[in-house]
Amino acid sequence: MASPPPPVTHVSRNALVTAAAASVVSGTGIVREMTFASVLGAGLATDAYNAAFRAAQFFREFLAEGSLANLYVPVFAGTWQAEGREAAFRLASAFLGVLLVVLGCVTVGTFVLADGWVWVIASGFAENPDKFALSARLTRVLSPFLALVSLASLSMGMLNVRGRFFLPAVAPASVHLAVIAACLLARPFEAWTGEPAVVAVALGALGGGLGQILVQIPALRREGFRFRPTFRGHPHLKRCLAFLVPAFVGVVSVQVHLAVESQIASRFGDGPVSYLHYAFRLVQLPNSIVAASVGVATLAGLSTLAARGRRDAMSGVLGEALTLDSFLVVPAAVGLWMLADPLVALVYERGAFTADDTIATSALLRMYAIATWGICIQRVLLPAYYAVGRPVFPMTVALATMALKLPVALLLVYPAGLGIAGLPLSHAVLVTVEVAVLLAGLRSRIGALPRVLWAHHLRIGAAAGGMATVLHLLGPVSHGLGLLAVVAGGGFTYVALARLLGVPAAFRLAAHVRNGPGGPPPAP
Repeated sequence: MASPPPPVTHVSRNALVTAAAASVVSGTGIVREMTFASVLGAGLATDAYNAAFRAAQFFREFLAEGSLANLYVPVFAGTWQAEGREAAFRLASAFLGVLLVVLGCVTVGTFVLADGWVWVIASGFAENPDKFALSARLTRVLSPFLALVSLASLSMGMLNVRGRFFLPAVAPASVHLAVIAACLLARPFEAWTGEPAVVAVALGALGGGLGQILVQIPALRREGFRFRPTFRGHPHLKRCLAFLVPAFVGVVSVQVHLAVESQIASRFGDGPVSYLHYAFRLVQLPNSIVAASVGVATLAGLSTLAARGRRDAMSGVLGEALTLDSFLVVPAAVGLWMLADPLVALVYERGAFTADDTIATSALLRMYAIATWGICIQRVLLPAYYAVGRPVFPMTVALATMALKLPVALLLVYPAGLGIAGLPLSHAVLVTVEVAVLLAGLRSRIGALPRVLWAHHLRIGAAAGGMATVLHLLGPVSHGLGLLAVVAGGGFTYVALARLLGVPAAFRLAAHVRNGPGGPPPAP
């Protein structure tokens, strides 16, 4: 018998629980990147692996992280509210049947068409046949990874609707731990088998993907779900599939941004594709810890409100989510910009990763830092459109930014003379425009956001400005482990100023920490 779930509509509390788990995941992710950089550096093998994983990431984003939940969770939540647990699980089994067919086709297609994928992602590798061949080989090795993380995402969506956030959010740590182990064994693997060391890392990622599913199965069984895919269909399955094209376009848009960047960077010799990857991994920290956590909690909360017919409450919940997201992301973006050099050096500069690699990576990190707020806010806005069944508008916006990506990137790289630094800056420009349009489109769909939201953001900006001043003053002592003290000082300054200025998220989060995840929510 399933235990009663925690309240799904307390977004800040559920986001805090998810963020705690995501911090574990991101912490292991940073250790993974440190280990990877130390063992393999930034050169031919790492470029090949990152290009191969970029191909995998295309379908991973579409069939797993974010998109699958966006198209499935609102319908699953509505079915549970209207028809009960058994009907919701019948829908899950029918959806699983369709998903397995799609995943099978995608896995086989990725394996067979690996050379084509590498050409799409990094055609510049064709100038080096060994590099191109290794990229294609790694793409084939990683092809089953897509199916594994997609099934894990389906499990996550069901558990989130039931108010279970920590376990599915911490499950991806299994991938990082497996890759860390593979990196440590990569050189012995190379000596034992004669295979390139980077192949061991790809095999480690596969093992971690399987672990991401296995750790969630006990919780699903306690809720009463069994993995029994059916192919008989379900009355509500069409509603899920109706979101398929908008979800696909949304993911294509994100991956077009990254693919264009990889394509252009691949023409600048060995290293730039890896520099982009290493820089983007650091920018992904606030995205994976904060935006993903707030987005997951927002999707579950808004979907439940929509299923209950409570659209009047949705703008308030979304406003709370946006304020919480900005409260945590804005100082992260400021820190990434101001501390780019010592941060890259601390995380990556050891072993095969040189001081020159640090300089190149930190220059790209500063440009990505400008994009951080837009990337994170966009991830919170999308669930609102899916929760009310209106995904076409964000799809249209995504198509527009996708069409603009190549000309904007080329303009910044060549005529503007920024070189590869123009690639992440183009990301920043376009995602900021996309967020502005998505915010404007919400009024007619869930109502106007609370006016006080904008005042809260001004206060957040002021607090971040004070933090930036402290980081500048402490800059001379920010190298090595001194960086940790500087970050702590900047963070303390930011929180103190935010509380002084009356930013509600600062008080709300503190109350949640005091009460614990199972305690009562703070007063609004």
